[in-house]
Amino acid sequence: MSRLQPLWVSVEGIEGAGKTYLCRELASQLGASCLLVDEISDHGEDTQEGQVVAALLASGDPFLRTGHPAAETLALLALKARAYSRVMSAVMPRTRLVLEDRGPDTVAAYQPAILSPGGETAQLLASARQILATAAWSRPMPDLTLLITDDPGICEQRFATRIGRPVTDGERTLMRQATALYELLAQAEPRRWHVISRQGHTTGEVLAAMAAACAEGESHA
Repeated sequence: MSRLQPLWVSVEGIEGAGKTYLCRELASQLGASCLLVDEISDHGEDTQEGQVVAALLASGDPFLRTGHPAAETLALLALKARAYSRVMSAVMPRTRLVLEDRGPDTVAAYQPAILSPGGETAQLLASARQILATAAWSRPMPDLTLLITDDPGICEQRFATRIGRPVTDGERTLMRQATALYELLAQAEPRRWHVISRQGHTTGEVLAAMAAACAEGESHA
């Protein structure tokens, strides 16, 4: 591989898209050459990430809403910067690819609607771009972002099963707004984003598409 650093790939998608499952399966297939960076909510409470997430989850909201959206946004961006620094300071020579379960684009897709409830799409998109610009001060953007999509109703069912209750109207609205922002961000940066739909495809086919996108990203690096 010609590049001095591993290809950094983030995997995005709304709740219930199956992103975390697919990340883990792909990392297992790629083996020792791939380093998986877990979603910040999956870190243990003995880590700094886990402690911050625990504080944001204190109110019981699965979207980490505490009523202080500006502080939440900065905290999440700080955790994403920390993840990058921590990984790059310890990455092994054999690592060719870093697979990040949710990167800075997650913050850009969700926080605008939390910061400005009821905001128009243009306003939310402008906020998303500002968040990404802020994130870029402290870490590079991913070399490649894989956006996993699926039928919204199916995503909602999976999410409801995971949290053990029906999705509320407010949560559904937030997820739909995040979906729209993900799509707009992907359209704005087609060289960085690769959209992979699960609709009509087996898990094996989706994993193959993810692996192919990563291989293409490596070849173009």
